[in-house]
Amino acid sequence: MIVSRSFRLLAIARCITLACLVACQLETKPPAGGTAEITAFDLLKTDNPGLPQDVTGNISGDAITLDVPAESDVTSLVPTILYNGSAVLPGSGEAQDFSAPVSYTVTTPAANDRSYLVSVIKAAASSKEILRFVVGETRATINGNDVALTLPFGSEVSMLRPSIVHNGKSVSPDSGSAQDFSKPVEYTVTAADGTSRTYRVIVTVAPSDAKDITAFTVGEISAVISGTQITLAMPYGTDVHALEPSISFTGISVTPDSGSRQDFREPVTYTVTAADGTVQVYTVLVSITQSSAKEITRFTLGGRNAAINGTTISLTLPYGTDLAHLQPIVQHTGKSLSPSSGAEQNFTQPVTYTVTAADGSKTQYTVTLSVAPNTAKEITSLEIQGVTADISGASITLTLPFGTPVTALAPNITHTGTIIQPASGVAHNFSSPVDYVVTAADGSMRTYTVTVTVAQSNAKQITRFTLLGLDASITGTAIALTVPFGSNVQALMPAIVHTGASVAPAATVAQDFRQPVMYTVTAADGSSTVYTVTVTVAKNPAKNITSFSILNLPATVGTNTVTLTVPFGTNLTQLTPTIVITGMSVSPNSGVQQNFSAPVTYTVTAEDQTTKDYLVTVTAAKNPAKRITGFTINSVPATITENTKTITLTLPFNTDLTSLTPTITHTGMSISPLSGTARNFSSTVIYTVTAEDNTTQDYTVTVSTAAASSNKDILTFNILNVTPIFGTNPDTISITVPMGTAVTSLTPTITISGTSVSPMSGEARDFSMPVVYTVTAENGSTKPYTVTVTVAP
Repeated sequence: MIVSRSFRLLAIARCITLACLVACQLETKPPAGGTAEITAFDLLKTDNPGLPQDVTGNISGDAITLDVPAESDVTSLVPTILYNGSAVLPGSGEAQDFSAPVSYTVTTPAANDRSYLVSVIKAAASSKEILRFVVGETRATINGNDVALTLPFGSEVSMLRPSIVHNGKSVSPDSGSAQDFSKPVEYTVTAADGTSRTYRVIVTVAPSDAKDITAFTVGEISAVISGTQITLAMPYGTDVHALEPSISFTGISVTPDSGSRQDFREPVTYTVTAADGTVQVYTVLVSITQSSAKEITRFTLGGRNAAINGTTISLTLPYGTDLAHLQPIVQHTGKSLSPSSGAEQNFTQPVTYTVTAADGSKTQYTVTLSVAPNTAKEITSLEIQGVTADISGASITLTLPFGTPVTALAPNITHTGTIIQPASGVAHNFSSPVDYVVTAADGSMRTYTVTVTVAQSNAKQITRFTLLGLDASITGTAIALTVPFGSNVQALMPAIVHTGASVAPAATVAQDFRQPVMYTVTAADGSSTVYTVTVTVAKNPAKNITSFSILNLPATVGTNTVTLTVPFGTNLTQLTPTIVITGMSVSPNSGVQQNFSAPVTYTVTAEDQTTKDYLVTVTAAKNPAKRITGFTINSVPATITENTKTITLTLPFNTDLTSLTPTITHTGMSISPLSGTARNFSSTVIYTVTAEDNTTQDYTVTVSTAAASSNKDILTFNILNVTPIFGTNPDTISITVPMGTAVTSLTPTITISGTSVSPMSGEARDFSMPVVYTVTAENGSTKPYTVTVTVAP
């Protein structure tokens, strides 16, 4: 049998404790007439070197059993015994032969002796059971070959050192060795005869018992949480009968839900449920702040919030803002504000705002607005010798014609800052890149790097050819351009960008492009390239639907779609649209009746025979109906007052209102909470009906119970189907049963108008003497009846 180091330490500690207790018992006499009892019977390894570990006896009544390994010598074992009494025979610490059971007797002065039969059982050579599996202070459950252990929530299972007690020769992995229990671990116990048994150990972590509300807010207002008491102070004038709080919590659910509407005119309880199923109930108290509030809480202009410091408000607006005509949005906690929020003001000088509280007290705020200096610091253009540079981010590149000297170039620069260094027009050597720094009015700076290159001497390409603001397509030496429908191409002056030294004809010479025109680009080295320019006038491409209406309702016309919503109930199968287009024709035609129960495609054809399809979708508006038409609880129908949107219902006395399940009918698409959902009706509950068109209607449901009834009458009293005679003042019941009837055990059947009768109906009674029956009403009052049974002569 193998034990862990921690188990050995515990055993040593127990030995010390046992020794102390034995010494105390030897030195202290028990009280006269005391109880004789063995409380512990152990075989300690320190007294029995042949044992591999301490062995603890199992005491069951007057029998004590101890399990030892198969190879143990049981002929001379020394037990350590704790007991209540004056002596134990044989004595503690005396060696005994436990090959057979041994009797131990505890004596007392009053001769209240008690004997125990102690059996030491040697494990079989094939024994290979895990007897105990412990991690920390948690002991596993062993069921067959399955070992299950549940550790407290939050335990880390990747490095556990279990303590294992078994009756085999060895166990693998060893007791006390660290293991990762994030998945099942197998332990194998090997018996003395070499056979083995494998156990599968599964360690789980208990679910969390966390169930705290950590934050409770309404809008931007946070509640104070003290224990299970939550207090929330809302601004003066807040209507608290329908607040929707936002709740943060550590459990798995909170009831009522976060965001659900509640009436906080009375305390509201919230229940948080933890992952382990335990719950914690919080009570929320909402109060209204005093009406003396008169603070400006937010001052906004153009989406910017001003800084509020005491009664001073300051805000810096973007460069270029006109301070003379501003309309600030002001939020405050008072009753009124002067000037009012949204009113136009001149802020070229400080402006005083006065907040008046509900109690008449006032606070004045001085608002000072300023304009930020200009932050612009961009180079917008750079030109050298008539060539405009390309600006990309902070990189400026410029290609000059072949042969241009770059050691003394004076660029013309435009920028948005206050200054630029070096200055525009100052000559610089551009044989390497030159940095230009632009400084803005606010002092910030931006650096641009200007790189100048010189064109190759054999360049002779047309890189851009523009007519009427349109760029031509250049493919090899063919230049093609299609100009808009209606363009006059007889005298056009193109804009030409090329890499050569010259182009002929020149770009400044008007040309007739009704026929192809030849342009020759000559490079600086005298070589040339001839381009053929062909200009085509496009046919009219217009093919748009500009207007589409049905039943005088205009549709929304998109790029390729037309959408229209007609009133709820409109028959979509027979609608006649009116269509206006810019093309040559539309199919189907305007004024032709169509079935719009599914989208219809309309095709507009342009003069150039191109077409454009429009997908026309007509939908009928969704149903706006959203009334509650029926509301019953426990088969009791409620009264629905439609003009006030209220529902009232009275249930029988003593009905539990905290969990009632209503049955609801309505004309809408949905209702929240759902019909058939249990709710707490101890306070009013809001039900919201949502129509098909997503509009909503709230109904306030109030459920009450009827007053307790004072009825407490016996309505019928039946014995042997004999008709009783009822008397009053006092109330009596007289019954004459047939001759020979035994009246010592008669069972009456009773109906009453109260809540209970004592003795109960159906209970046999002895009527040889009058019997008093007491009826209890709902309100607790009682009424006695004296029942007399007579046997007919």
